[in-house]
Amino acid sequence: MMSDKSMLSSSAAFRLLAAGCAVAAAAGTAHAQDISASVDLSAAGGYASNPFLEDPATASTGSGFVEGSIRPNVAVTDARGRTDFAAYYRRTEYFRRYSAANSYGISARGQRQLNERIEVRALLAYDSSIVGAADPDGDLIDPGIPESPDVGLIGSRQRRNSFNSSVGATWRPNARDSWNVDFDATKTDYPNGGLATDDYVSYGGRIGYSRALSETSSIGGTFGYTEVDYDGIGRDSSILTPQVTYTKRFAGGWSLDAALGVSLTRRELLTGKDNSTALTGQLKLCKDNERTTMCFGGSRASEASGFGGVRVDTSVYGSYSYRLTERSTLAGRVSYSKNDAGGLPISGDRDYFSTTVDYSHQLGEKLRLTAGAAYRDAYGRGLSPDADISGRIGLAYTLGDRR
Repeated sequence: MMSDKSMLSSSAAFRLLAAGCAVAAAAGTAHAQDISASVDLSAAGGYASNPFLEDPATASTGSGFVEGSIRPNVAVTDARGRTDFAAYYRRTEYFRRYSAANSYGISARGQRQLNERIEVRALLAYDSSIVGAADPDGDLIDPGIPESPDVGLIGSRQRRNSFNSSVGATWRPNARDSWNVDFDATKTDYPNGGLATDDYVSYGGRIGYSRALSETSSIGGTFGYTEVDYDGIGRDSSILTPQVTYTKRFAGGWSLDAALGVSLTRRELLTGKDNSTALTGQLKLCKDNERTTMCFGGSRASEASGFGGVRVDTSVYGSYSYRLTERSTLAGRVSYSKNDAGGLPISGDRDYFSTTVDYSHQLGEKLRLTAGAAYRDAYGRGLSPDADISGRIGLAYTLGDRR
């Protein structure tokens, strides 16, 4: 039976979800002037040596596979804002040893300029995918949702269902100053169950201030608060996160976004209350020009996880995309994530490494050839699966307007 505390936290989260839905709907319906829609269809085949990064004690050798996906998108734009509606469904069928894997999601994102100084925004999204599964497209339905690999659950073939909602506003009282306020709620559950998993609701808010130092740079700060309520006992947490922020735009297409601060975490463990402090921040350095896009960065934050409660997650990444010709593009990405144990008794530190190379060639106005290869590995105390080495080749077709 759900406790009073869990009922209250769930009620608060769902009220925010409803608010996000209402704002997104309003942003998309008022004064609509232009509607564009597209559907991306893709099919591919390939081989993966360990597609779910399962432990060798429970997993067999690799398997060939075929997969298909559909991704419809609708954008509604008027003079004051835009609303995007998106959905996807992807199914992978394995030739042997594994049952089929499905991933799917839907989202609505709205942005509206109320007047010259105030802008409002909202997001409502749902996503369902398997933690640790090979992911060529990016399972998350909306790129604005922080992607957490939940490293502790990799190898369990655990499905994760996530409901995300956020509402926010930006106020610019003059040409140099900017204030931001955002509220968000997330409900995450793991329907397969298991000893190490725990469903949770997280909700909180952030307030930020930024002041332009020049036409190309600004400095500011943010203060965030997050409450994480687990269905189980002994894991509930509160997180305070003050940070200093800095942005800079350089010549040659380079840009820098940085933040540095601390997270103050208070956890309700079975053994009593626990307080911890961790250095947090993020760094993103990117270059974007006519033929090349590349980014390098990393982050460190205290985040909720379905495995072992709130943990400190550290990640670094690099990405590169180069347009070989008018029709061909080569892209690559490498990333590393580490979940610290943080004094929690369930498991130790765990790590996840991934690198991918993708090639795309436009065969016609709407048809393109895709190919890719990937290497992934997860390791740590009690987790030593064989690495996953995979490759795929396929076709993608776009119906409608891709604006």
